[in-house]
Order: sequence, then structure tokens, then C-alpha cells
Amino acid sequence: MRSKINFLCKILLVIPFTIIPKVVTCENNPYYETNVSQNMEIAKSLWLELDDNISTMSFSMNIDPTSQKSWDEMDAYYKYDKIREQNLSFDFPFYGHPIHRVRIDWNGRIVTPDYQGQFSSPLVITSFITPHDTFEYDKNHQRVNIRCFNTDSQLRVQWEITMMYEESAMSCKFQATLYNTGNIVFVYKNCDWPLRVNPKGLSDTYELDDGIRHVYDHLKGPDIRNNNYRSSWISIHFTPRPTCLNHKDCSSCLSHPSTSHMTCFWCPTANLCSTGKDWYHQVWVENNCDKKTIKKSQSCPVSSTTTTTRTKTTKIPTTTAKPKSTSTPTTKTPTP
Repeated sequence: MRSKINFLCKILLVIPFTIIPKVVTCENNPYYETNVSQNMEIAKSLWLELDDNISTMSFSMNIDPTSQKSWDEMDAYYKYDKIREQNLSFDFPFYGHPIHRVRIDWNGRIVTPDYQGQFSSPLVITSFITPHDTFEYDKNHQRVNIRCFNTDSQLRVQWEITMMYEESAMSCKFQATLYNTGNIVFVYKNCDWPLRVNPKGLSDTYELDDGIRHVYDHLKGPDIRNNNYRSSWISIHFTPRPTCLNHKDCSSCLSHPSTSHMTCFWCPTANLCSTGKDWYHQVWVENNCDKKTIKKSQSCPVSSTTTTTRTKTTKIPTTTAKPKSTSTPTTKTPTP
């Protein structure tokens, strides 16, 4: 069924723009519903122009492969976390997990932490929110301007990238916004094609004791580089769907209609509702959940809401403490 839906989405996306629907839902994903819109009014309503008056962080850098100074700038950007790390003053549910801190990459990527609040190496990033595929900087001179707007209800990141492409200056200006509701919105204000900009989408991982990160979901964004899309005011909206982790007892875990799109299992020894493939996979393994799972609600204990004691001492991972909110200018902000 999923393959048929994805095939239909691909067909819709290649229909000429004169007849393509203004909004297309294009991914049958258990974690997020994806809507792509070419409606200019919708995109403009989701855009907030960030300038010196309202930005809570700004950073600019030149990228010239022939200049050592340029490489030093990039090196400094990655070394000083205070420049690119943003603390969230709200619980942002990403794949059902609350996170309170992210990193902003110069090339248009928001990196998310693991369950311990740690970030992976810049060379091997597997958990991310990315409004485009990585820019090539091996031969093109670029100028990058990054701005953030961080409040108690959203984190908005704006990239403006200018690149020399075949002796012509081309630019792209786009935003990614994380809302406290869990919604994620990409907006492309204007992009000169064929600048290599394409949404890589969302991805999350779990990590085992061996230190290896395993990707359990990668939601790819639609290809907006083809000629069926205009070069300005495109928006992509990711709406979170309920996950197994929402449920705290056996009965709701196995029978609640909100998660009928997922295969949830109840592990009584870990007191955990899960697919077995999420942040808490290590807890799942250590509590021997594969052999002890309850798969049907009829098999739930009578008092399924009673908290059980785990057989292992493993603690359900938690994220880092929420930072104190900082004051920001009063600004009317778009909501999805």
C-alpha cells in the first residue's frame, strides 16, 4: 500500500505546473505527514523576514576553496559551539522524543542530538532536519548568511547563500522553523535554479552500546529542483503523527486508534510502549523485550496502568535540562 501511495505522489509531482494541485501530500510515513505547497499566499504567511532587529543570532562567512582564511573560518565555526548551538525553551517533539538543543550548520542543516543530548561527528551526521541537500563547496565561491529567531514557541533559522555558478552569481534564501507543537516547516523564498538545493528531509537514529548509530527512519523531502516547481515561495510542512511513545500503559499501547498506523508493542519489564526501533532501543534490548513483549491488548494485565519495576537498572533516557528562556523582541510570528 505504501509503495502505491508513494508512486502516486511521484506522478502528481511531475504533472505540469498548470494543473498540479496547490498542495500535495507526498509521503506515507508513520511519523510525519508531508505537505508540499506552491501556494504563494501560504508560503508568505509562514515566512518571517529575519533582520538585525529581531534575529537572536547571526553569522556570516565566505567560503572560497582557494583561500586558507576561508577554511579557517569554517574550522572556527565548527569549533565554537556557542555560535551554532541553540537551546530550546520548549519541549520539541522530534520523532516523539523531546529535545531541547540543536546545532545549526552553515550549509543549511539543523542537527539533532541523541537521547543523551550528544551530537554526532560533523563528518557522520545521521539525525537531522535538513531543508536541502548539502551544498558543494569544492570549486564554487560562496557567501553564507545565517540568522536565528529563537523564542518560547519556535526556532526559526534562515540561510541566505550566494554562489558563483558558471561565472554567474546565484542565490537561495530559505528557512526552517521548528514549532513547539512539533510541526516543522521549510519555506523557500527565492532560489536560482539550478543551484543545488533540495530538501534532504528528516532523519533519526538509535545508538547501541557499540557506539554505532542506526537510522530507523529517513523521511526524504520531495525533489523541488525540477521544472514543475517555480523558483520562489515553495513551502513544505511536516506534521507529526502520534507515536507508540505517547502511550504509558499496556491497554492504550496496543489498542488506541491514534497509533493504528504503527505496530506498537508493550514491554512490561521496561514499562515501555515502542516499536522496538527508536531512541530507547538499548533499553528494549537490555530488558529482553523481544521475548517478553505483549502484542495483543487481550493479554494486558488487568491493572495495566500500574507502574511496573524494570528488571534492569537501565534508566529511560532523558534529554538535557531545559534552559531558561531568554527575552526576545515582541514580534508577531507566523504559525503553521
